[in-house]
Amino acid sequence: MNPVKNFIIKFLLAISLCCITFTPAFSQQLKNKEAGKPWEFQVKTFEGKTAFLPHHKGRVAIYVFQAFWCDTWKEVSQGYKTLKNEMNEVPCDFSAVCIDSVMPDETTVKKAMEESDYPIYTDYSGEISNYYKIKSVPTFMVFDKKNRLVFRHEGYPGNKMLKKLLIELNKP
Repeated sequence: MNPVKNFIIKFLLAISLCCITFTPAFSQQLKNKEAGKPWEFQVKTFEGKTAFLPHHKGRVAIYVFQAFWCDTWKEVSQGYKTLKNEMNEVPCDFSAVCIDSVMPDETTVKKAMEESDYPIYTDYSGEISNYYKIKSVPTFMVFDKKNRLVFRHEGYPGNKMLKKLLIELNKP
């Protein structure tokens, strides 16, 4: 092999290994994922409060990953809020994760906060969306009581199907 080509390949490989090595949070998440352990991420709410996801240990949880640059968030938010209200008797945690790379404008944030009755977390770094390979919005993910991902769907799967799944996961 050409020595220059060989050097370039080794150099690029070393740089990519350094990037993974020097991001301890992401590196730890990869180790946890490979070991089948639950994930945990530090996130912020739109109000600037720090939280750790998942915050639902011991409960079924549903997350919708959305982006405010995509107008579908308004429709998804309404359907998601309706689902949450219909599931009052079933112990589930509802949350949204905003995967925009920058903070949406203030008007959008206010509207989102007014229209939702569930927490909205931010993933400006892309750490969570990269970890779960979120490629389209909305993406729905449901976790069981042991914090295992049991359902993932790109697009809105419909409240009827989600209701059935959440009730089933809450059976003793």
